[in-house]
Amino acid sequence: METKRICYVSALLLACCTAGKAQDQREEIRQYKGYELVWHDEFDMDGAPDPANWTFERGFVRNQEDQWYQEDNAFCEGGRLIIEGRKERFPNPEYGRYNDWRNREYVDYTSACVTTDRLHSWTYGRFVIRAKIPAFTGCWPAIWTLGQQYNGLYSWPHNGEIDIMEFYQIGGKPYILANACWGSTTSKYSPTWNTKTKPYSMFLAQDPEWGEKFHEWRMDWDENYIKLYLDDELLNVIPLASTVNPQTTFFNVEGYNPFRKPQYLLLNLALGGINGGSLSNTPFPCRYEIDYVRVYQKSASAVQSVADAVGADAVGAEGRILLSCPEGTSTEVCVADLSGREVWRGSVEAHGGPCVLPFRPAPGVYVVRTVVGGESVSSKVMVW
Repeated sequence: METKRICYVSALLLACCTAGKAQDQREEIRQYKGYELVWHDEFDMDGAPDPANWTFERGFVRNQEDQWYQEDNAFCEGGRLIIEGRKERFPNPEYGRYNDWRNREYVDYTSACVTTDRLHSWTYGRFVIRAKIPAFTGCWPAIWTLGQQYNGLYSWPHNGEIDIMEFYQIGGKPYILANACWGSTTSKYSPTWNTKTKPYSMFLAQDPEWGEKFHEWRMDWDENYIKLYLDDELLNVIPLASTVNPQTTFFNVEGYNPFRKPQYLLLNLALGGINGGSLSNTPFPCRYEIDYVRVYQKSASAVQSVADAVGADAVGAEGRILLSCPEGTSTEVCVADLSGREVWRGSVEAHGGPCVLPFRPAPGVYVVRTVVGGESVSSKVMVW
């Protein structure tokens, strides 16, 4: 009887501590001046990742990687998302379907890749992810984003990729990377990279237990730059003026900048493949642990402050320009940038409420001229 009472009290204390941790995490979510928290996952509920936030990749996917992606390898435990790499063997369910590296008779390794694809995506913001990575040869953990593919037109790399964090082998030595890529003129699937690497040995020199600890990766992404940080150390700055897709013979994507469009988030643990390294000495199972994922965007007050500074008469949110049009009329509209270059011309019909222009300009300040009944009105609009 005494043993049962002790077990009951211990279980009660454990439950209280777990609940307390979850409550503390919610209370301690950091706020940044000028930003609002627009989406996050603290992974406080044990079990499968929240299906409202995450979906899964399945099978052999990319980069000749050795793992088979499956849902079973991603689960929430103790307030963290665990992505577990395992060494396990079973027949490949898709054997015979492909004529490339994916046509393997057996699966020898499994892992998981969770994404917000078709659930959540964002244009600009501050992305903050706290995680502990498996810094072993053979492991290739990543925190990254991809642009949505529109009817297959803007496929990789023209849809853009941002690697907030990658850990993999270069020349047989481990590195931490901060990258972005977009299209090139070389070939359909050859990217243009902006890459910064830092040897893992540099982190171990500062702290021999670096790999046993959690660290915070951050991306600050706005209409001008992508800035990638690790524990508040700036690793890479990527100017968006340089990330424009060139004209090619395989895609009509000239002038398309993927980093002025929504990107969705991916968290994965790849194994082996073209960059992961040999799996012969990898300790299995290996765990990639994510404490939280938080997305902030500039608050309305911060955006308005910028608009006031540039003398804008109105603000267009998320790439949209809204106009006040008289009911039952057709309004002629001309939009030009501050240099006077016309970027759009057309007409809109008022059907009750504001008129939304049927195009999305890049973020910036524009002069919008409307003509109704021969009367012309100009205003300055900031689009963000």
